[in-house]
Amino acid sequence: MTIAFRSAEFSDVNLLVQLNKALHKLEGTNYDTERARAAFKGFIGHPELGEIWMICDDGVPIGYIVMNRGYSIQFGGPYALVDEMYLEDKYRERGIGRQSLEFVEEHCRFSNMTALYLEITRENMAAQGFYQRMGFTHREQYTTMVKPLN
Repeated sequence: MTIAFRSAEFSDVNLLVQLNKALHKLEGTNYDTERARAAFKGFIGHPELGEIWMICDDGVPIGYIVMNRGYSIQFGGPYALVDEMYLEDKYRERGIGRQSLEFVEEHCRFSNMTALYLEITRENMAAQGFYQRMGFTHREQYTTMVKPLN
């Protein structure tokens, strides 16, 4: 097994949609295929927004990770948000998630990011434990809120 990362391309959109649908099924959240397709198409090729990397085993995509860019006054500069990460079932619990986050963290450090955020469902205790082992902490005094605009 040789894990590598490559930037997603427009030719990956159909696969990204398929993997994204599996992620939403796993998390038990609603899914809109066309909305996801449009989102991936609108994101790829715009590094000012962030990056999507395909996670590959011997060149074959087995998952993906999305990193969004932002700017934080509190942290004093640009930051990144791991918006989504997904691995096919048979590749989980093999260290690939760790490699993927380490890859993103290295990219962020190289790009002078001041912080790396991520979101996770409250019920997913296994993932929370994984992220804590990777050095992420809860910001107990904060909660994420959102207001969808479309």
